[in-house]
Formats: sequence, structure tokens, C-alpha cells
Amino acid sequence: MTTGGLLPATQTPLHLGDASPIAEGSSRWVYEHPENPEQLVKVLKYHWSGSSAEALLHPARVIKSRFKFARFMREVHHFVALTEQAQDPMVDHLPAFNGLVQTDRGYGMIVERLSDKNGQLAPTLKKLIRTGRFKPDYAEPLELFIERMLSSPVVIGDLNLKNLVLTRRDDQRVFALIDGMGDSTVIPVLAMSQALNNRRKRFFAERLRAKLRQALAAD
Repeated sequence: MTTGGLLPATQTPLHLGDASPIAEGSSRWVYEHPENPEQLVKVLKYHWSGSSAEALLHPARVIKSRFKFARFMREVHHFVALTEQAQDPMVDHLPAFNGLVQTDRGYGMIVERLSDKNGQLAPTLKKLIRTGRFKPDYAEPLELFIERMLSSPVVIGDLNLKNLVLTRRDDQRVFALIDGMGDSTVIPVLAMSQALNNRRKRFFAERLRAKLRQALAAD
């Protein structure tokens, strides 16, 4: 199988073997890179590989697969586009994108492994709140993330307590977005309209603040 020219047909698949994912979302599994401990591999689920005849028997699977793949490639596009805009401070709030890869579990992207000060996997905002580790001085880096997100042209399809993690950049606490870039709808309306994208991001920002207040009040 190939990805339409994105990966060389002769590339030897990256061997993940019997490794278990360290995280799982609705469309991807996340694995530790077997050859580089500073990287993760996000593998796409549901990539359709059946024949045309089989596709006629399972149209819903094909549609779901193609939409997942479209979202996957939108995220890749935004990673690359944002990286090329080095002056955009949102770059500091994303894991570095290190290319596409074919694995023995499916197609994936290689990204930077974000860690906490002890070298452990960076905790999500949800986990910080749930375990009582969200400190008052974390509010400042969170607001910095929101401010930079709102001023950036980056398209955000989803923002919640589970796809923001607390990591470090140059010994400073930084909240980073690990998932959710690109339109989450069939028609990429946010990418087509910066005004709609900005409105959507303001909605996400206010919803995030409200959820944070609610969660902290419950504690």
C-alpha cells in the first residue's frame, strides 16, 4: 500500500510489533517510537485497504476511513504550514512534526514526545486537575497559550482538557496542543474562512476557561 506518493512505495515499514499504544483517540493510536525515545508515532486507524468490490459492500466503512484520513492529512498540512511560519509563536505550543511514516500497524506521523520536568510523558490539563496538581501559577502559561492561539491563523478543530499538556520549553512551563488541529467537519469551512476560524477559537477559549473554573471549584 502507498499513501498516494506521500511515502515511498519501497519504504520498509517501521516495526511496532507487539507494542501497546500509550494513548488512544477516536482516530489514532499513539506509540513510543521504537528507535527514538524522544519521539512518538501517531498511527491512523481505519485506513481502508479492501478492494473496490468490498467497498461496495461496506460503503460506511469506506466513508469513515476516507474522512479519518482527510482529517489526518489536514493536521499534517497545518503542522507543515505553521512550521514554515517561524515567527508564529504558536510553534512553541505544538510538538515538532518529524514527517510521515509507514508502520506495520498502518500509516502514521512522527512527532516530538513532550515531557514534564522529570522526563515523564507530559500530563494533560485534565489529569492535572483530576490529580489535584493544577497550581495557581499554571494559569499564566495557560492564558499565554490561549492568547497565542487566538492571534495565530492556525485552524483548531477541537480544544479541550484532554488535548492540552503541560510541558517545558527553555525551562519555562508551556501548555501545548497535542491533537485537534485542522477542521473536524467534512467540508473544511474553518480553513476557508478566517473569520469563522477566529470565532470558533474564541468559543473554544471561553469553553476551556469555563471547564477549568468548574473543575477547580468541584475540587
